[in-house]
Amino acid sequence: MRTYILPTTDWAVLLPIILRDAKAGDMLEVHTREMWDLTTQMATDAGRTDLVIRLRDRTAAVVEEQY
Repeated sequence: MRTYILPTTDWAVLLPIILRDAKAGDMLEVHTREMWDLTTQMATDAGRTDLVIRLRDRTAAVVEEQY
């Protein structure tokens, strides 16, 4: 399994390539709600129901790492 990290919508230009090349079970990790919405929509449109799309709140992770 591979993980593709697409933090914000600035990275959306890579989605068509990733959706084409990703293997079943690969994970797409996004860091904003807008990018999650865009990624899930594009994956659905491409028929890629075999990918894992995870929304990860990087702000919370940074706060946790500071303690």
